[in-house]
Amino acid sequence: MFRPRPLHAFLTLTLALVGGSAFGQVNVFSDGSDGAFRPTQSVVIDLGLARTGRWNQPGDGNGVYDPVQWAVVFKFTEVNIPAGVTVRFKNHPSKAPVVFLVSGDAVIAGSLNVDGGDYNPAVLAEGGPGGFFGGRTPTGIPITPGGGHFGADRGGQGGGYSSANTRILPLIGGGGSTSSEAGGGGAVLIAVARQLSVTGSVRARSGVRQSGGYVAGGGGIRIVCDRLVGTGAIDTSGSGGRVRIEANSSSFTGSAVGSVTSGLPGADAVLWPDQTAPRVTVVSVDGVAVPADPNNTMAAGATDLRIDKQVPLKIVIEGRNLPADWKVEVRIAGERAGDATRIQATKTGEQGGVSTWEATVTMPPTFSSVTVRAYKP
Repeated sequence: MFRPRPLHAFLTLTLALVGGSAFGQVNVFSDGSDGAFRPTQSVVIDLGLARTGRWNQPGDGNGVYDPVQWAVVFKFTEVNIPAGVTVRFKNHPSKAPVVFLVSGDAVIAGSLNVDGGDYNPAVLAEGGPGGFFGGRTPTGIPITPGGGHFGADRGGQGGGYSSANTRILPLIGGGGSTSSEAGGGGAVLIAVARQLSVTGSVRARSGVRQSGGYVAGGGGIRIVCDRLVGTGAIDTSGSGGRVRIEANSSSFTGSAVGSVTSGLPGADAVLWPDQTAPRVTVVSVDGVAVPADPNNTMAAGATDLRIDKQVPLKIVIEGRNLPADWKVEVRIAGERAGDATRIQATKTGEQGGVSTWEATVTMPPTFSSVTVRAYKP
């Protein structure tokens, strides 16, 4: 049922959508509280410095981490990344993606980079912000889901999480790869009220394997603006990378690498999935409540739950706004297991659009990840 998309299916495209501006400015809901972003030298932004709150609360220069939307959100008055300057990010503990909301204009003449981590024999390769870990050994699997194809254990898939998510809503990056031990590309939303100029690059590429090449999941880049101009590169190289561009007018003639779609932003930018969108959440494992904001750290001593049993355990799942014909699947991945285990959950009740599901699983002998998805069969 699940098959990784071959690398040769991804093309480098030139995007030149030309049309009259419908609004002149897009409301991107930026209060400018993080000020102007004008780095003069290459910088690594520590997303862990963002305070936790709702995304639309004022920032202090370090952004706001919203666990509900799972994003670190910066609200700038303007952005200017000059030529020769690269902006990278240190992951937030939650591994959340990055959102730039800009009330004025933005210029990217240098590079804005959320690439996944390259092969590293000593540690698991992290995904970029919003992306996922790779496997540890040639017999391992991606610890976290393979993005575009939930069951693609042998090669992570890319930004957008599913082939139907052409708008990259929710914002999500790429899955890690297996034998290459490379991390998935991250995810970034750049929403600019007026003009965005890209003469440099915006990158959400997969990590590179030991022998070279992008084999993990490419990330997700979403751009929302009134006017898009420039001759630069928008790059989600890797398996299944996705680019979404929403602009009232565009004279952008650079390259866009990945699966590219486009549309109009409207007067108010749509930043997050609608409240009525389907969603699923793991509630408990073996009767132990799951934290509301799991860390996705996959490091010794930093697990979200400790379960010291290798017997069948019950996982309880909550679903919201799921259509009647949808199904729920649980995926269990061990650090060094040869394959992931996938179990169909059983619906045990529903009231007021909130459904309860259960699945019985046996955990691998190493630390594991538990992920869940709802889907239309």
